[in-house]
Amino acid sequence: MLFGPAVEYNTFVVLAPTATWALLAAVETARGKVSACTAFVMTMLLGAGTVERSLAAVTGAAAVILPVGTAVFLMWLVRYGPAADAPETNAV
Repeated sequence: MLFGPAVEYNTFVVLAPTATWALLAAVETARGKVSACTAFVMTMLLGAGTVERSLAAVTGAAAVILPVGTAVFLMWLVRYGPAADAPETNAV
């Protein structure tokens, strides 16, 4: 997924459930909201066919939206992923 145009766009559907989970977990735990939201927007919204083609007409940077979004998601997953499902402890 990190290798850009050589990868079929259909494989990004694999990323959809986990990117959505990351976004919901980040909002719920208030950890890593910016990176989770950035990854979600880049991979799910800006990477959509019509949107990406429109952006490609304006800028050449549109070709790197999906790989960069995937890299941001990977960074979120490494940094915040394990803590997202960890139960909170109520220290008294």
